[in-house]
Amino acid sequence: VLTCAIPVITLTATATGGPYTYEWVDVSGKVVGVTRTITVGEPGTYTVTARRANGCSASDSVVVTQNITPPTVDAGPDKVLTCEIKEVLLDATVIGGAFPYQYKWMNACGTVIGETEDIIVTLPSVYTLTVTTAEGCIASDNVEVTQE
Repeated sequence: VLTCAIPVITLTATATGGPYTYEWVDVSGKVVGVTRTITVGEPGTYTVTARRANGCSASDSVVVTQNITPPTVDAGPDKVLTCEIKEVLLDATVIGGAFPYQYKWMNACGTVIGETEDIIVTLPSVYTLTVTTAEGCIASDNVEVTQE
């Protein structure tokens, strides 16, 4: 499976009783490799044929799938701190991608200030929430907290 964290994979043919020559083709019949091992970055069916010098051959196929759905991240509406409101909850919503999520909240200086979906802040700043899914896809959103 190709993922955001694993954008390319290695396919290796194993044949006994060689020596062999190898030919890899994709589903359209295009030759994509002529070695025992190839690297692919596209989903699809890949077929390898191993041939001996005497013309005998054997083939096998592998299906490469792809799971690269990034999440949708909403860091929530902008908030205002006042003399009466000294802290605000940044209430994020994350939809899509594969669980579990990893959360990283950073302030405008790039300092990590939290690693949960929602956080409470007491200072004005632009806060960025970055979410990484189990398959390594990343998405982010900002929320601004001002002081009146």
